[in-house]
Amino acid sequence: MGKALRNKVLKVHLYLAFIGGAFLLMLSVSGALLVFGKEIQHTIWPDYWQVEAQNSPLSVNTLVRSLQQQAEAENSELKQLKIAEKNSIVWTANLANGTQWNIDPFTGRIVHRFTTGQDFYSYILFFHRWLLMDAGPYRDWTRHIISIAALLFILQIIVGVCLWLQPRKRAIKRLKYKTGLPFRPWLNQLHLISGVYAGIFLILIAYTGIGFNWPEVNKLVEWLSFSKVSYPPPPKTAPIGGTNQFGLALKNGQQALPEAELRRIYFPQDKNKPMVLRYKTSGEFHPFSYVWVDGGSGNVLLTHNASKASRATRVWNFKYKFHIGDFAGTPVRFIWLVLSLLPCFFVLSGFYLWWKRNPTHKKRSNVSLIR
Repeated sequence: MGKALRNKVLKVHLYLAFIGGAFLLMLSVSGALLVFGKEIQHTIWPDYWQVEAQNSPLSVNTLVRSLQQQAEAENSELKQLKIAEKNSIVWTANLANGTQWNIDPFTGRIVHRFTTGQDFYSYILFFHRWLLMDAGPYRDWTRHIISIAALLFILQIIVGVCLWLQPRKRAIKRLKYKTGLPFRPWLNQLHLISGVYAGIFLILIAYTGIGFNWPEVNKLVEWLSFSKVSYPPPPKTAPIGGTNQFGLALKNGQQALPEAELRRIYFPQDKNKPMVLRYKTSGEFHPFSYVWVDGGSGNVLLTHNASKASRATRVWNFKYKFHIGDFAGTPVRFIWLVLSLLPCFFVLSGFYLWWKRNPTHKKRSNVSLIR
């Protein structure tokens, strides 16, 4: 790569930063907050999110019946129940009227009530995904913009690696960290080394993030795994519907996946709709196994064991846990925290280096001093 071509590639690297820099700053900071966002929330507001663990929680059937009665008293109905993995954390129930309840699973007491999405973690999550845009066309446009910014970031990393490889004879030597450098060369060195070493991880994090908004990118996973990402079409109706046989439906659902852990329940909002039980099997990092049941009869309508799905499906299901770094313990989460902040560092350090290198700014500064 000649000097002229290298300068053009460097300009492309800069222009990509100008186009997506602001979005990268927002995604970087909000993403870093989300890595330990729930722990932050639980620590700052322990009375709302933590409970005193006892021998065993109430049965799901008993708790749901109690919550249904309280929801009816408020002219609403249960929409979803989320069961926490840790005994010291509240369970959460979402109501059809947009309210969320935080529940002590050992007593059934509602410890906090608020509008769904108005807690710290959800606020940061909605900002990270949709820049706080409400559901509708604006949110659709926002998620496309976010995905484009992530795609530009991937291109930026690739261009940066191309710049590092020129000249090739010195590429490896340039990865050696040198001490005692002045600030600008030291910052340029850190920008280069961190970009090369973290590049593949940042590309995968950005790619999995794009996958939440553009599912079509799973074609790459299908191509690499020689299999298809596929999910069974859920049953659209239930013969009886409702939740009159909730206890029996819960029992039959657990028998369909006997070794799985129940994590969420989606209650039918229309009488003829099925109830959905969401489980986590031993072969999963996140609950993606489902059992569709008729809440009126208790019969199982369909079962999907995600741990036995195709290779591509299992890899694609892993994207959420990989994206947030929650798949191999706390040390990996700290690494992900650093990785989340790197785009912010790249943008700020890159602009600083460009500003110092650009002679136009030096001339303008001198003119302003003369005036």
